[in-house]
Amino acid sequence: FHVALSHAEIQFFHPMRFFERTHTFPYDWETCTSAWWTKYPNPEQPHVKEVDTLCREVDQDSGRLRVRRLFYLEYDLPSWVKMMYKRNMEGYAVEDVECDVRNRVLVAKGSNYTFSSFFRMQETITYQRHPDNPEWTLYRQRMNFTVSGLGVLCGRLEQAARDSSAQKAHNGVTVMNNLIERLHLTNWKADFDCWRQE
Repeated sequence: FHVALSHAEIQFFHPMRFFERTHTFPYDWETCTSAWWTKYPNPEQPHVKEVDTLCREVDQDSGRLRVRRLFYLEYDLPSWVKMMYKRNMEGYAVEDVECDVRNRVLVAKGSNYTFSSFFRMQETITYQRHPDNPEWTLYRQRMNFTVSGLGVLCGRLEQAARDSSAQKAHNGVTVMNNLIERLHLTNWKADFDCWRQE
């Protein structure tokens, strides 16, 4: 057991508009990304209500898979924002995924659609083969928060968004660990190889 396997590093940058996290999963890229596609919805992250695939395509030259997904979410905004806008805090976010199977890299970029007139949250996550061990997977998450039009309240909303996202990021890694471990125990690769040979 190596400490890097369970080590997660969180960094906050100044000005406080960025959140970044890295984590090493002690499983290969194929297993981690296969589990990732099934992550939502899950009971540990109830803020994600629904996920729909809008389109998918495979680039014939590069072999890369591109997918666009629509998320229906419950936004975890402060109570004073809810009182100000007097509306349900549920809405949509869009995610674009590019999966490069040949180079073992998956990149997903998402941003909120609802509330984007005053609050913008952009997220980029990456799963790639670990440079130190091809049987591990390096995960990176970066989030950027931008608030405008709320005067002195902008900083308060940015802080609340960062705090909420940090907790959700921690929960998300826990969910992924569980999904990956369960998938690994099914010996799914052997079943996949049998199916492919039929």
